Amino acid sequence: MSDQMAPQGFRFGPFELRPAQRSLLVDGVPAALGARAFDVLMVLFSRRNAPVSKAELLQAVWPSAVVEDNTLQVHVSALRKLLGPLSIATIPGRGYRFTAVLVADGAPPDAAPPDAAPASAATPHNLHPPRTRFIGR
Repeated sequence: MSDQMAPQGFRFGPFELRPAQRSLLVDGVPAALGARAFDVLMVLFSRRNAPVSKAELLQAVWPSAVVEDNTLQVHVSALRKLLGPLSIATIPGRGYRFTAVLVADGAPPDAAPPDAAPASAATPHNLHPPRTRFIGR
């Protein structure tokens, strides 16, 4: 069992993901989320430390069906609308990644973990880190 696992499920922000019950709660109330979108969320969540390619998502969620990329994009868009735009990152050429920060057991839902980066540093971007702090001449 993970150290981020609450007795009921995983918490991030106002959300609680309960894999055993196949449910997602928002402030304790079940969210309106379709079965396939939930499956996409579960695949992304289970592999949250690494990008998941579109092919892997399609194979995991629709194993015996031919599905267009647009179908996956619709479900990812629905998840972003529910969870927030920064909860699932698109990694160009590699796929998607679940990026929401899990809340530790016993911590209030709005408390950041002690090792969390400031919000400005957590904003995903594709710029290289600066080589020095020197700006100008």
